[in-house]
Amino acid sequence: MACRKTTHPSLLPAAEAAPPTTQLSRRSILRTAFGATAGAAAATLAAAVPAAAATGSPVLAGRQTLAEGATEVKYDGLAGFNSVLLMANDSMWSPAETTFSAALGGWAGSGDAGTKVGIYGYTDAGDGYGVVGVAAAMTGAAGGAGVCGRGHDAGMIGVLADSHLGVALKVVGAATFSRSGRASVPKKRAYVDVLVPGGIGAAANVLATIQMYRSGVWVAGVRRNYPVSGKARIYLNKVGSTTATTPVAWFVVG
Repeated sequence: MACRKTTHPSLLPAAEAAPPTTQLSRRSILRTAFGATAGAAAATLAAAVPAAAATGSPVLAGRQTLAEGATEVKYDGLAGFNSVLLMANDSMWSPAETTFSAALGGWAGSGDAGTKVGIYGYTDAGDGYGVVGVAAAMTGAAGGAGVCGRGHDAGMIGVLADSHLGVALKVVGAATFSRSGRASVPKKRAYVDVLVPGGIGAAANVLATIQMYRSGVWVAGVRRNYPVSGKARIYLNKVGSTTATTPVAWFVVG
């Protein structure tokens, strides 16, 4: 019985002509058919598997790279670097235009992909953290922060804490607020004026309480944007003392 040789196309030499016609036994036909099927399956499987690279292989754009160790990009150029070492960029800006020089950057918003999130940290470990920021004063003076959130334009939020089922914001340790402070009501007077950074909007609430015991004395009320815009007048119900000042703490929400 005559039949055509059925070798998989990927195994044919480039210059091979049409396969010869020859007489084959039943066993040869089965063996040849099995080899062709296995070759086709192997080719299909190879096409479906992502590019796998051993440690030391190059990282290729648009491909998945596998490795058995950490991958590090380390700067060894001149001092005074003012850019981003490793950048995932979907914006109209270049790393050289950064406000903060950084080891890693993720920019989004105005690029072709249309992504809206610069950095996305996620964990499905119940006791894990999506993003961790740590500040240590190894060089320079202390005063940095583990995480800095900044709203660049009016109406933008620096840091948004959101939780539908749990606690949105948890602070462990002391918390400070620029729109809070302490003032002293002068002796023989029943009010004090404080300047609020950022002004006092229509939705702002000013909270105040005296910071020592004065028998029968308390904060009677607060008048916002008085005597001028951006100031608040804190009133006691009466003169706190005729011989000493009376400390008052204030805090603006909103």
